[in-house]
Amino acid sequence: MVPVVEAQSLLVTAADTESAIISQVRGLEPVASAVIAAAGQAGMDVSWARTALADLENQVGAADLAVSGVSVGVLAQSAAGWPGNRAVFLGARNSLVTGQADLRAAYADGRAIVGGLGSRSPAG
Repeated sequence: MVPVVEAQSLLVTAADTESAIISQVRGLEPVASAVIAAAGQAGMDVSWARTALADLENQVGAADLAVSGVSVGVLAQSAAGWPGNRAVFLGARNSLVTGQADLRAAYADGRAIVGGLGSRSPAG
């Protein structure tokens, strides 16, 4: 029973954490878009920032897809199914690793946007 309960606890915690990060980043996407638009109106070349924001949005969407349903699938497992349900836990872990990689890529895009807009001056 312990392997199932421990795995459920760890995987659900990780899935909930990734889901919370996804929600926070999605809340910042409109803010980033507005800042990029304002910088463009001020005369900055923001084509690179628009590309980075589009990539960030794609990465967050991919992370959301990877994490979606992990908690439900893991919590549906019972100790009586062990070790036959081991593949479910491994699949959930792989999904979370994929989601984490997507979120790291989105973070890099966000850092590029913030750093790039902060270091550039309007053209002209």
